[in-house]
Amino acid sequence: MAKQANYSNGFDNETVKKFLARIDNLYEGFETKRADFRNDLKALYEDAEEKHLPVDELKKLVKVRRDIAKHERMFEALDAEARERMEQLAIPAGLDDLPLFKAADERAAAAE
Repeated sequence: MAKQANYSNGFDNETVKKFLARIDNLYEGFETKRADFRNDLKALYEDAEEKHLPVDELKKLVKVRRDIAKHERMFEALDAEARERMEQLAIPAGLDDLPLFKAADERAAAAE
């Protein structure tokens, strides 16, 4: 058991405890929601399998779509100069034909 400090840490101990309890409650709720989500997703994939869809490929397609969306958000969060530099780097890397850069080019052309 830790010894009680004989000095002030500058924080109100009760306030710290209350915030920790609130954070713990959020995590508990998150774990419950995450378990519910996993069960729902499992049921969806079972339903897809019953409909004779290739579930492994469906899962991979979902992952690809989610990854693309994540990369688009990362790209859009860059400032204009950083996006331009990234697009320039993509050319010698052979990545300039990826949907990420094509969509950016289409948006830029539409804005002109």
